[in-house]
Amino acid sequence: MTNPHITVLDNGVLVGEYEPGNGTRYTAVAVPWAFEDMMGALGQVSEGWLGGSGNTARTYLLQRGGYLVDDYIQSKFGGLPGDYPYFGDLIRALTGRKENT
Repeated sequence: MTNPHITVLDNGVLVGEYEPGNGTRYTAVAVPWAFEDMMGALGQVSEGWLGGSGNTARTYLLQRGGYLVDDYIQSKFGGLPGDYPYFGDLIRALTGRKENT
């Protein structure tokens, strides 16, 4: 698989997987999010995604728009330096965001 594969479930949840050929299968989910209260360590997002990594078992709230760079994704979801840009590509594909301009 050369590009992340995204499956859209009936309830709007996105399930993604990516096997870039480095020996690791990256998996993640993105759940549409529209809740305005502060969610502690998850952060505060009024409209966006609750993202979850199947590799590190971490979740984080992500805004719907803007740029999403690998360093930021790694700081929130963890993983090893060798997991990037691959896991970053998967999260960007799930959320429809770009890495930079």
